[in-house]
Amino acid sequence: MKQSADKNTFHHLHEAYRSFQKKNYTNAIIILDQTGSSGHEDHYALFLQAVCLLYSNNFPAANNVMEKIQRINPAYTPFIQLKAFLALKSSVSREDALSAYISALEKNSSDKLLRKGLRAVEESGDFYKYQKEAKLSDLVKIPKPGQRDKFFEHDRFSRRRALGRERKGVSFFNPVYVFFIAVIVISSAAAVTLYNYREHLSIFPDEGAVKLSSESLSKIDMVDISGSGYGIINRINKDKTPEFYPSGDTLLSDFSEARQLIKKGYFNQAILILNKITNSNASFPVKEKSDFLTRFIMESDERVYEEIDLKLINEKPYLYRGSAVRFTGKAANVKEMKGGTVFSLMIGYDGNNFKGVCDIFDSAKSPIKNGDIIEVQGLFILNIGQGGAPYITSEKITVK
Repeated sequence: MKQSADKNTFHHLHEAYRSFQKKNYTNAIIILDQTGSSGHEDHYALFLQAVCLLYSNNFPAANNVMEKIQRINPAYTPFIQLKAFLALKSSVSREDALSAYISALEKNSSDKLLRKGLRAVEESGDFYKYQKEAKLSDLVKIPKPGQRDKFFEHDRFSRRRALGRERKGVSFFNPVYVFFIAVIVISSAAAVTLYNYREHLSIFPDEGAVKLSSESLSKIDMVDISGSGYGIINRINKDKTPEFYPSGDTLLSDFSEARQLIKKGYFNQAILILNKITNSNASFPVKEKSDFLTRFIMESDERVYEEIDLKLINEKPYLYRGSAVRFTGKAANVKEMKGGTVFSLMIGYDGNNFKGVCDIFDSAKSPIKNGDIIEVQGLFILNIGQGGAPYITSEKITVK
């Protein structure tokens, strides 16, 4: 009986998706309502229903559906994309929209559409014009039924962590901007330079290690590429990648080393290797597993913050995505915004000179003001824009 019910549900989802493609949103919503009435809440069905409701201008109903997704699978990538898009549409400033996309990238830092949205917001000459013209279809992927999420939608451990971090109810629509949204919602060859990342590994002083639970250790043991043999690297790369593996053996060695470093609690060292793999000619299944381990590190409740030379981050920022960093300097350009505080940190400020600048987002809205000498502990997410400053999401700020 269960198999028959699952088959019927899958058939209904395909029927609803076909209606969606034909822009028959009313019919799709009716079919999806029937699917939901079976008592089983499927995050894909809810997501497709939310999108159809948005295109139908039924924002209160869409908000209710999105709250259901938030409860059952907040880590679902298209859902994260949709939340970021809606935040962009309701933002009152470029900074608010940047904050929304940075927050989304914390949950899925490799997603191309989230990065596309962030770049567009940051680089658009006229933000409000871009905000008005941005289309949902350009920044949100609407997958076919049965197409699995690239990032762990079926992983119960990852989903449980996400649920634990986002227990509170969320309203996805600012009532002040509902009308505004209604108007505008519808509207390379491989780089073969071999790079010795161990040069960067040596910068971490092993100040301490994270102690992992037996459950976490077991989870890491399950993520393995040994025995894959053929097909773990793409020898002919159509897309440019900053890192390149000449052989599968080298990749296997790096992946194994990263796993061991995680199990020993040396997260920052492991991150460098995992990011090298993600930005290389490794095959898609290998990158999936590398991204899983990176996400495991970034979602950990325990971490050791370490000082990193800003020059090294600026040299190859993609290697440091997810690193736990600690910087001390002078706060400048402090600005309150929706969801937190943003400011610049003049690192190593001695009264006259400083070593560099990074941008900080503080969701806790710590009581800091321009000129304060502070220590920031947080996660490096990415560099914004071409040659832009490193962007750090703070987890602790101490005024000196």
